[in-house]
Amino acid sequence: MGALLDGVYEGNVTVRELLRHGDFGLGTFNRLDGEMLVLDGVCYQLRADGSAALADLDELTPFAAVTWFHPDRTIDGERPGEWCK
Repeated sequence: MGALLDGVYEGNVTVRELLRHGDFGLGTFNRLDGEMLVLDGVCYQLRADGSAALADLDELTPFAAVTWFHPDRTIDGERPGEWCK
């Protein structure tokens, strides 16, 4: 993160390599070309115009944080009123 604050917007890690290290996370792309969202092992590129697309696996990132997501509980989506209990 410090590198981004120092103006380093070019990385050398591909999305393909990043996904070998986790299936859930956030980051950005080279030249700050959108926000990165990794969800269920799929990487999305969210752009300033509001568009979202699957990220190219060969796209590079200067910063990302991913982890292997393991839920410690689940919520029944059929009963949303139960979420607050």
